Amino acid sequence: MGLDVRRRLGSRRAEPGWTLVGIRVAYWVGAALALLWLPLRTGIAPFHAYEARTDLLFNTFAQWDAQWFVHIADHGYDSKQATSFFPLYPLLVHGVSLVLRSTVVAGVLVSLVAAGIAAVLVVEIARPLLGPGGARDTLLLVALYPLA
Repeated sequence: MGLDVRRRLGSRRAEPGWTLVGIRVAYWVGAALALLWLPLRTGIAPFHAYEARTDLLFNTFAQWDAQWFVHIADHGYDSKQATSFFPLYPLLVHGVSLVLRSTVVAGVLVSLVAAGIAAVLVVEIARPLLGPGGARDTLLLVALYPLA
């Protein structure tokens, strides 16, 4: 079974997922470097400007609705506004956070895995409609879109 999983992860079918994850990791590294550079320019030590190293690396992803999902994963549906959000993602994040001991890091990991799977599915849908080149271009447009 382990060999079969490795073969699938290395197959051409899994390639779009790895492309999207690679683009996300490049964004993450760029954001972390920018956050490190900003405090250095202002004279504030990098880890005094942020609460912890994990905040420096992962809080670029904890924006907008992500803050609600982190709250729901940590505290459940404790307010009327929280019920606007579907439960599967916070449930998965909560489960992973029990292992990783960080809700934000768990959220990033769950999101990266889900994005990789979605990339494979998008390419599978686009390939018969647009051909291999169109499917690749679709993947790149989705992966590079800032809100994707």
